[in-house]
Amino acid sequence: MKVDPEVKPLATTYLRVYFIGLPFLMIFNYGSSALRALGDSKRPLYVLIICGLLNVGLNFLFVIPCQLDVLGVALATIICEFFQAVLIIVFLVHNKKSFARFHIRKFFSWHGTELREILWAGIPAGAQSLVFTLSNVFIQTFVNGFGLTATAGNSASMQAEAFIYTMMNGFSVAVVSITAQNYGAKNERNLRRILWYSMGTVAVLGLAVGLIFTLLRSQLISIFLNERSVDNAAELAEAKDYGMRRLTLVCMTYFLCGIMDTEAAYCRGLGHTTTPTLIALFGACIFRIVFMETLFRFVPFFHKIEWIWATWTMSWVITDAAYWIVIPRYRKKAFAEIARDSSIS
Repeated sequence: MKVDPEVKPLATTYLRVYFIGLPFLMIFNYGSSALRALGDSKRPLYVLIICGLLNVGLNFLFVIPCQLDVLGVALATIICEFFQAVLIIVFLVHNKKSFARFHIRKFFSWHGTELREILWAGIPAGAQSLVFTLSNVFIQTFVNGFGLTATAGNSASMQAEAFIYTMMNGFSVAVVSITAQNYGAKNERNLRRILWYSMGTVAVLGLAVGLIFTLLRSQLISIFLNERSVDNAAELAEAKDYGMRRLTLVCMTYFLCGIMDTEAAYCRGLGHTTTPTLIALFGACIFRIVFMETLFRFVPFFHKIEWIWATWTMSWVITDAAYWIVIPRYRKKAFAEIARDSSIS
């Protein structure tokens, strides 16, 4: 990724420790998904609030008094992920709905049919996330080419941007469950409304929060950038300028990302798990790679960092449009199945 030599040892240390906590993170993600599918979205939220506050406290403890620097931040993260996993297992063990209850003594039981269904739905969804991650890594390589201050400003902006993504991602998680439930219940009226309501909600929320983040961009970037991030005051000012410029460009169009995730979730809820992965592959990964390796690399007009940031927005527009090639067909197919089953019954 062409990481600056000054940053590389710290980044390597963080990743090595962070990867230790991945099993705990996966347990929490799986467990919280099971609870949300049962209509319980409160307890996963409570776990995140508790562990989020614990994470903040441990960051201060490890970084300031203990002087552990990046290692302390990584340790705080995996400790909180461990407690997240423990709490979610406790909730599942004591879940009153026995059909979705976690039994420790049955932990090693084999359920082939359920495993195949989970893999059928989960692998394409995981592949879609992987596609976006790989494209972001590819883009980050070009950002790093603009120097340490650009890298620092870009990273700070992405940290602030993550708050918007988290808020809107909750709606896409809900859309999968709600769409699948109404599809199974053969409720055509709700299936027609779910997509429009969710898209409208994330659009309004994305625009509102994006505007707030744009107005407060200086304060937000200052949270993630300080004298320890770079070598001197001049570099700090330059890094903050990079961060604020990126935050303005991305945040004001982030609602398009929310719409994209909602459309993907709607397709999965209707049972089409491969299509979102293919759309993400071509609309995000391949498009970004082609753009950067052609126009950005060989046309001087495009050789600006703003065009790197613009690839996010352009890929969201492409993927949003692509979903409307397939969604009407999938919805028509679902309505035909509902009508056929209703006539038989």
